[in-house]
Amino acid sequence: MGIGNEDVWSGAWGCLPGAQVLVDADGRILCATPGFSLQLGLRRDPSGFEFATFVSSQDRRVWRTILEGDMVDDDGRRSVRMVRSDGTVPWMDLAWHRWENGLSLLLEDITAHHRLEERLRQRDRRAALGRLAEGVLRDVARHLGRALQTLEQPSTG
Repeated sequence: MGIGNEDVWSGAWGCLPGAQVLVDADGRILCATPGFSLQLGLRRDPSGFEFATFVSSQDRRVWRTILEGDMVDDDGRRSVRMVRSDGTVPWMDLAWHRWENGLSLLLEDITAHHRLEERLRQRDRRAALGRLAEGVLRDVARHLGRALQTLEQPSTG
């Protein structure tokens, strides 16, 4: 079994954790680990498809930016929404390394993390609204107290 043996390389590639994808300079998938198909619910090998096929329409511009190399670094990281075969759109953490002839990509599903962050942001917004309402009520109570005090005092004319 030599280093050039394709079975060894394909076996090792298939055992890697997560979802790894190799993309050529035109954006077509050269090969992907089984994790990519599992995360996106694909029933067939995605090789030959454009990677943009699996990116949500809102994030296609981001994908083009990454592919065309408009980013400053050859290595990068970005969160994008991917489109699963069942129509759901999870958030994926996309890390890439640019090579001469394309990109190697590593994907991780961060949907649960993204949902948690959104809940924390909503909680912070509600807390800020509560503080604002409390301040408004305090001001109204202070002004109302002054108005009542003025009404109760006899005028000294």
